[in-house]
Amino acid sequence: VEATALTRKVGTAVVSLGFLKVLASRIHEWFETPKRPYGDGSVGSAYDDWTREGVLEHYWGEHIHMGSYTPMEKQSGYRKKDPFFLALFRATFGRLKNFKEAKIDFTNEMIDWSRATAPKKILDVGCGIGGSS
Repeated sequence: VEATALTRKVGTAVVSLGFLKVLASRIHEWFETPKRPYGDGSVGSAYDDWTREGVLEHYWGEHIHMGSYTPMEKQSGYRKKDPFFLALFRATFGRLKNFKEAKIDFTNEMIDWSRATAPKKILDVGCGIGGSS
C-alpha cells in the first residue's frame, strides 16, 4: 500500500513538473513573439537593419536625438568674414561642434534642466540604443 502511495505521489510530481514546464515554455514563447506584424519594408525593420549594420552608431553615435548647438559666433575657430571654402575647411577640420557632440550637450542640458539632485536617478525612456543612460 505504501509503495502505491509513493508511486502516486511521484507520478503527481512528474505530471505537475511537466505541466509547469509546458506553461513556462508557452509564457516564454508569448513574451518572445512580436505583437505587431512588421514587414520587410517597415520602419522598424529598417531601424533593425541599421542597428545590425552599425549605420546608426557610425552617423549618429550612441544618442539618437536632437542636439544643442552653441551659436557659431561663440564657438572657437569661427570667423564670420571667412570665405565659404575656408569656413568649410575650419568646420570640417577645426574644433567647431559636430553633430555627435551637440547631442551629448543636449543630454547634459536636459539633466541640468531637470534639477535632479544627487544621487540622480533618471528614467531615460525614448528611442535609441541607450547612449544617454
